[in-house]
Amino acid sequence: MKHHAITSRHLRVPNTAACTAEFEARARHVLDLGFDGLVLDPELCEPEWAWIADYFPPETVRAAFAFTPLPRPSPLGKEPPPSVASLDREETDAARKRLGLQAAFLGEHGVDTLIVPPAEVDTPSRREVEHALGTAELNELPKVIESLRRRRSNFDGLERHVDSYLRVLDSALDAADRHGIRVALMPASLACEIPDAAQLFRVISEFAGAPLTVFANTLELERALYCQLDGASTFLEDFRAQLTGVVLEDGHLLSRHRAPGQGSVNFARWCEVRARDSVPDWTVDLAEGSCPEDLGDSLTALQDLDSGPPSTTKDGDSPFLDSPLRDFV
Repeated sequence: MKHHAITSRHLRVPNTAACTAEFEARARHVLDLGFDGLVLDPELCEPEWAWIADYFPPETVRAAFAFTPLPRPSPLGKEPPPSVASLDREETDAARKRLGLQAAFLGEHGVDTLIVPPAEVDTPSRREVEHALGTAELNELPKVIESLRRRRSNFDGLERHVDSYLRVLDSALDAADRHGIRVALMPASLACEIPDAAQLFRVISEFAGAPLTVFANTLELERALYCQLDGASTFLEDFRAQLTGVVLEDGHLLSRHRAPGQGSVNFARWCEVRARDSVPDWTVDLAEGSCPEDLGDSLTALQDLDSGPPSTTKDGDSPFLDSPLRDFV
């Protein structure tokens, strides 16, 4: 079983020579603690990749999120990465091209997994979902969630988004196969995202035999359960055979990047998953600016899942009811 750390938010990769000593110290500390490798998050840029390549041993980076590193000089660039489920043909063509280039880049650098996070749909939009969830009173949330679910299911363009997602994945999987890497899909957590469990089944069956697996995120599954997305309640069992990685992230309904035990995720359900030999990759997601002590505590919390969930875990399937709801992602 391998333990990884999502890196660039924690490392704060330097853009000036004065930051170099701090970066080197943080970089060494990650591996000295006992992490086996790194997962590169979506905010990493090409110059930052060069810093990581200089300061970590070869093959330390085990996985990278889609469109990482970004082909621009800094995360402050205005051009966002293309959507993998856009209804705009030019944007999907751009996504296919970029993922193909990324697969080649990762294969060349010994990175074996390309992680594709959930894709957004037009209706309901992310802004609409976050506003509805973030402004509702607690007693109104069940009605708000049901309204969002109806809007999603009644959206005429939903299947076209799924078809676009499939076209982009087809190209990405072809490139992944040629360059000796795998693609790991992450399921939806909010009504503005795909694929939900039913859509994920369709993807897996359509690409049977391709280098395709599933990664779960502890916080995002909690959100999917709370927002009553189709298939969320049986996800861990339904995708038992495909699940090869878990990102350990804590937080609340609309806030994230908390260390395990510092949010509202019910980690009890992950103890059984932790015991499976078929889930070899476990990754800790940390908040920006986390200190070395936070990183060590997070690794300990991850290892402690072997004997039980963190002591701060709340009971029940809807822990967000007792949590702050007004922070936005």
